[in-house]
Amino acid sequence: MKITEVELSNIKSYDDDINSIDLTEGINAVIGQNGAGKSTVQEAVGYALFDYLGLSSQSDFVRNGENSGTVRVTFVSNMDDEKYIVERKAGRSRYRVIREKDNKEILDTRSDANKEDIVTWLRDHLGVPESTDLEKLWKSSIGVPQTQFTDDFAKTPSNREDVFNPLLEVDVYDEAWNDLLDVNKAIKREKQDLKEDIENLKGKVENLDEKREEKEELEDEIEEEQEELEELQEEKEELEERKEELEELEDDISDLDGKIDKKENTIENKEEALEDAEDDLEEAEDAQETIEEVEEEYEEYEEKDDQLDDLRERQSERDEIKEEKNELENKRTELKTKKEGLEDDVDDAEEAKETMEDLEDDVERQEELEETLDDIEDKEDEIEDLEGEVEEAEEALEDIEEDIEELEEEISEIEELEDKADELDELEEEEQELRDEKAKLEGSIEDLEEAIETLEDTDEAECPTCGQDLDKEHREGVLKDKREEKSEAEDRISEIEEEELDDLEKEIEEAEDAEKQVNRLPDLNEKLEGLEEDRDEKEEEIENLEEEIEELEDAVDEKDELEEELDELGDPKSEYDSAETIYEDKKEAENDLEEVEGDLEQLEDKIEEKEEELEEFEGLDNEIEELEERLEELEDAHEKYISKKETAKKVEERQEKVDSLEEDIEELEDDVEEFEDELEGLEEQFDEEEYEEVQERVSELQGDIGSLDGTIETKQDNLEDLEDEIEEMEEQKEKLDDKRDEFEELEADLEFGEFLRESVDDARPLMTEILVKQISAEANKIYRQLRGTATEELEWRSDYEIVIRENGEEKAFEKLSGGEQMSAALAVRLAILELLSDVDIVFLDEPTTNLDQEKRRNLVDQLQNLEGFEQLTVVSHDGAFESVTEHAITLEKVDGATEVKLQ
Repeated sequence: MKITEVELSNIKSYDDDINSIDLTEGINAVIGQNGAGKSTVQEAVGYALFDYLGLSSQSDFVRNGENSGTVRVTFVSNMDDEKYIVERKAGRSRYRVIREKDNKEILDTRSDANKEDIVTWLRDHLGVPESTDLEKLWKSSIGVPQTQFTDDFAKTPSNREDVFNPLLEVDVYDEAWNDLLDVNKAIKREKQDLKEDIENLKGKVENLDEKREEKEELEDEIEEEQEELEELQEEKEELEERKEELEELEDDISDLDGKIDKKENTIENKEEALEDAEDDLEEAEDAQETIEEVEEEYEEYEEKDDQLDDLRERQSERDEIKEEKNELENKRTELKTKKEGLEDDVDDAEEAKETMEDLEDDVERQEELEETLDDIEDKEDEIEDLEGEVEEAEEALEDIEEDIEELEEEISEIEELEDKADELDELEEEEQELRDEKAKLEGSIEDLEEAIETLEDTDEAECPTCGQDLDKEHREGVLKDKREEKSEAEDRISEIEEEELDDLEKEIEEAEDAEKQVNRLPDLNEKLEGLEEDRDEKEEEIENLEEEIEELEDAVDEKDELEEELDELGDPKSEYDSAETIYEDKKEAENDLEEVEGDLEQLEDKIEEKEEELEEFEGLDNEIEELEERLEELEDAHEKYISKKETAKKVEERQEKVDSLEEDIEELEDDVEEFEDELEGLEEQFDEEEYEEVQERVSELQGDIGSLDGTIETKQDNLEDLEDEIEEMEEQKEKLDDKRDEFEELEADLEFGEFLRESVDDARPLMTEILVKQISAEANKIYRQLRGTATEELEWRSDYEIVIRENGEEKAFEKLSGGEQMSAALAVRLAILELLSDVDIVFLDEPTTNLDQEKRRNLVDQLQNLEGFEQLTVVSHDGAFESVTEHAITLEKVDGATEVKLQ
């Protein structure tokens, strides 16, 4: 894979423009001074592609003053050779993948995915194994932070294991070993539980055979009592059949008694109904006679009533004409009143018009004065606002001046630290010289100890150190010299460790702190310049505001004179408005007056027409009165006819009902006579004494059967309880057998678990050794390439210690020079990356730190010849990379923002 472009917007020192950094195959160099945003490029790649951000929070990654920033990294996939863009927000949760060729969105946390989905997709397309953690791979091999690059290898063995065990994934053996311990403990606990269960189950099945015998005896007793019960039930069934026959006879007798009573009741009801029907018939015959008597009067009433309806219709027509005439007369009255009002309005309009003409000049002057005074009041408000702005500006100016004073003091204090910061390189060289001296002294002590041991063990022969023949005195003298030399070396090491190095490290720490402060000077001076510009702008702003206030104050001086003139003038505008309102309201009154007079003439004509129409209805009320009097005389006969008419029609119907009831009563009396004959025959067949004897015996048998049935049921329950108990015991016996088998299986499982733990415990160092040997061999090749020598060999041991051998001499990592440490650490990290994943890109952050000019140049040359990596990006302020890399990007900080410049 390879990265082709990194885009940053509102990230750290990168502003809101899209800042694009193109990367190519081979070596890329990102060059710039401290603070120019070099490391931010590396951090952006780690954040977008490897889910790693070494800052305390995303807000530290976002440019000051902004809520969020954006990182876009374009790379070529190891899976399908397609180009993809990974876009990730800082300060927001959005994370998405876009295919470049068609700009198609593949995954987006705002719609169809979560962060874990995108990390899984990235692992596949970057060529990282599923079990490898992207974040660990980045910070341990691909984009190792500057401060961590060599420090991981200088740690103690246990701390080195914390770093590299997870990366090589051999810590899974320790986890498995611990997990298996828990498994074995669980098996042991389960075995103990099983043992207790087995003992418990043994006690539960001790009486199983006795319970089986008891069950057989109980089954025999139940069988005998069941036979006796069946005999009693047969006798009871025979008697119940006879009892049932007698009860049927008794029921038949009772049914006939009921039928007879029912028929007799029906006859009684029918006779009562007959009496009512006869009364209804008589009523209908009387009604028929009545309507024959009043029929003529009824017909006259109907005729007169129709005539009265016609007259009332004419009366309604007349009343309607009267109502219309009244409405016209009311309208005439309204119009006369309106005419009088309009005549008054005409007079008012003429008077208002004269008033308006008299006030026109005064109104015009009043409006001029009021407009001028309104303008003056606006200017007074504007002066007040401007004075507020002046006050705010003066307060802001005071704050700026305080900030300038504080910043100048801070800059002055930091400038005093420049001499201290300049000492850092010299102090670090001095520290390295002391460490080199210490390493040499330690090597010398080892040689002296070997010589002393040889001299102490040698009685004769040649001296191992000078080659002369040894005698006792000579040997003692040589031993004394060697011991003194060793003691002096040890004293010197103590002096270096306890005094000189401690003092030097404190001075270095002070110088580093001073350098950090001094590095802030450009930003602080830039900030000071900005504050001074702000101060000048604020002073100019105050001056402009004060000039504007002065101009406005001149304009408001004539306010008192204008207000006095306005008071003297009064309020002609109000008088004019009142007159204008009257005129506008009443100027149309003259036209309206003419219209009203015309309407009055038309109304008079219509009223006269209505009076002529009413003359046709004279005498109508007298005719209606005469008809109403005659109808009142005929009303009783009319009502009597109507009330009896319906009843008279029912004479024939009611006669039929009387005849039908008489026939029903005769039939019912015949039925009663038949039922009484049948009842007499049934009473002769029924024997009351026999019925009582049968009933008594059935009751006795019922008691015996119930008692015996209860005994059988009790024994049956006991049998069921016994069967349940036996069944439970048999189940417990099966469980006992199963538990014994399970116990034997657990013993085998425990034995196998102990074997597995021993195997896993043996496998971790073996697998670590295999992986480390493979990585060590590859790292040795890379180290030789970087160093450009065939005499040096690198070995990475199973405790993750780096050792360099040269001409048979071994040097531990902490005794290597800065350049050797950088090359060795780089070789191992690149080898891990090459063997554990398909990722063939690397970012190196300041790889030439603490190297002299010659060693820097050598490392640069060797990186050019490094094989096995498609893309290597160096982040450095060292100008040595500009001339030798295939692609250099220079970053500069201008006005607080990073600018990208290609070489």
